[in-house]
Amino acid sequence: MVRIAIIDDGINSKILLPKCKIHHYYVSKDYQILQTRSNLHSLSHGTICGGVIISNTCVEHEIISIKVKRTDQNGNIEKLCAALKFCLKNNIDVVNISLGTRNTDDAKILYNIVLKMEKKNIIVVSAMDNNPMERAFPACFDNVIGVKHSMKAYKGIYWVDNNTVSANGIQTIELATAELYTTYACNSYATPYVTSQVANLISANQDRAFKTIMDKLNEFSVNHRRR
Repeated sequence: MVRIAIIDDGINSKILLPKCKIHHYYVSKDYQILQTRSNLHSLSHGTICGGVIISNTCVEHEIISIKVKRTDQNGNIEKLCAALKFCLKNNIDVVNISLGTRNTDDAKILYNIVLKMEKKNIIVVSAMDNNPMERAFPACFDNVIGVKHSMKAYKGIYWVDNNTVSANGIQTIELATAELYTTYACNSYATPYVTSQVANLISANQDRAFKTIMDKLNEFSVNHRRR
């Protein structure tokens, strides 16, 4: 069983195919992690990310949704840190993050947490900034898989460097209503696809170290197969 955390704006599990168990949490105003029910009524960003992961994960898994922001708001660093610490304490295997910060002071705080996660072989997959001229954290950390959208990876993953990959941000998911929903091209929708592939690799490998997983992503990447 692979445990996948999605740190986002929550998941409306009622409209996703019931292919795995989804646990719902949120970060309170005083930064406590509290369990809740799925009380969303929209196709939120987190719901779409969950749908992409469910559609592309081939192994037994469960999703832990940690709501750190409202759909119409930006998150804050304190809630993101609280969510990451929760993942650290609760044996999460892979963490999907579609938000981040450009603030270097925030980055120092985040890095210390992510370093502890790396030591426990928790893989963090995070969307790069949609502005290629900007650096977003934690996606730019050397122990996080940063993800960009690219049509070079029409199907699969395109290797960029030692901690960056790209994937197609245009993903199609099937909803519980049997309708199909197609995302638009952006880094944050390429990220859950990469998360799903990491989950598949984690299930197949006893060695779950960050470098091992990155080497496996490189091995199975579109451009590696062309060599």
